[in-house]
Amino acid sequence: MKEKRVSKKQLILGTVSLLMVLLGTVNYTVNKAETPVKVESVIDGDTLALNNGKIVKLFGVNTYENGSENSMLARQYLATILDGRNVWIENEKNKAKVWVGCEATPKFLMSKLRVDKKNPIGCEKGTLANSQIVKMGWSK
Repeated sequence: MKEKRVSKKQLILGTVSLLMVLLGTVNYTVNKAETPVKVESVIDGDTLALNNGKIVKLFGVNTYENGSENSMLARQYLATILDGRNVWIENEKNKAKVWVGCEATPKFLMSKLRVDKKNPIGCEKGTLANSQIVKMGWSK
């Protein structure tokens, strides 16, 4: 019985075809943030009132889980870095990621498969307030 060998051309074509199918199943869109909003006040360690009348909860942050002292510390910290400053809101379902200190209007990469841990384009020098609360140990 004679073995059939696959040529390099067939191998490359098969690999490219497979990659195209895989990439076609992942939907990527780039959402440009709307104009920045100002933080009117910090309600608690994970909730902000914006000057457009909206109240936002921080995505991935729950300061009450770690006790009232953590909530108070998180609230004071957020007030220091956010009160009266422009922020950009990246929505994640019913909660938000809050970016501050962006040098331009950020572009948020949204996909079914979010593996990007970098700052968004336009906010390379900015800070994600949510992650700062977690880094400080005030939320799990």
